[in-house]
Amino acid sequence: MDSLFVIVKIVHITTMLFYVAAVGYKTFIFSALSKTMSADAYKSIESVVGARTRSIIKVNNVFLILSGLFLFSQYQDSINILLIIKAMMGLTIASLFYFVPYLIAKFNHINGFGIYLHHGIFFAMLTTIVLSQVVFL
Repeated sequence: MDSLFVIVKIVHITTMLFYVAAVGYKTFIFSALSKTMSADAYKSIESVVGARTRSIIKVNNVFLILSGLFLFSQYQDSINILLIIKAMMGLTIASLFYFVPYLIAKFNHINGFGIYLHHGIFFAMLTTIVLSQVVFL
């Protein structure tokens, strides 16, 4: 059981890193391109890169959610409010990925909504990572 726990933890950390990196790239690196090229060129590149990223993260987040639920189930004998908050935040953030396209389409009329949404998700990710490190102190 110990080796299964370690393997699942490695999967969880790896998939979390992929997700954080993808959101960080979209939020801070890729968005800078919009200032250096025409809107049409940016949208064209964004559709190709975005489609590829979404297809990878779609599978990635299934493993992220499943591994997180497994790890959470291993700590059920110790009630820790920070662990519960961290788990709920992580589950919400990972699940939110599947709804972001609908949210952006629905609220596209709000100037900069997608940018603010990605910044909020990234900040929530960092908060969850910090919680994951202080939860057992």
